[in-house]
Amino acid sequence: MAQFKLGDSAFSANARTKDNPYEGDLGKGIAYDEFESRFFLPYQEGEDFPVLLNLYRIVSRRLIKFLSTMPGQRILDVGFGTGICTLEVLLKDPEASVVGLEISEGMLKVGKYKFHNEDREDLDLIRSVDDEVLLDYWNKFRQESEPYKNQVDYVRDNIETTDKIEPESIDH
Repeated sequence: MAQFKLGDSAFSANARTKDNPYEGDLGKGIAYDEFESRFFLPYQEGEDFPVLLNLYRIVSRRLIKFLSTMPGQRILDVGFGTGICTLEVLLKDPEASVVGLEISEGMLKVGKYKFHNEDREDLDLIRSVDDEVLLDYWNKFRQESEPYKNQVDYVRDNIETTDKIEPESIDH
């Protein structure tokens, strides 16, 4: 079986983006959340009744369940996307802070919007969306993320080449 590393052509060959399929404008971030806003599955934890959660939220919640952190720890979210995993980290540890590293400008813009940390120009573009299902999804996410809006920092860069994150800046 072939071994892959970040940047291999198997992951980066894409005619539209030429270098990386994850790079993209605001439309890619919106499309990602548009998919997320339409797919729900029942999810049950413990003895509670099952609740309906979005597909990526379920995956993120299951992943974060295995994350071992100390209260208030600073966490690096590589592949921040639109912030779904980051919210699950903060729900698990409300005192944590997160650095979201994302290569896609569009994904990062949508994530910043969802965490109340958007640029005015991006906010105008996002507000031009007229999809009621997506707008409802964003409103609910923004309500959940409101208490954590000052606990997330954002870095748009590639993990292979970034010099914006130093190892000693991340708690061990």
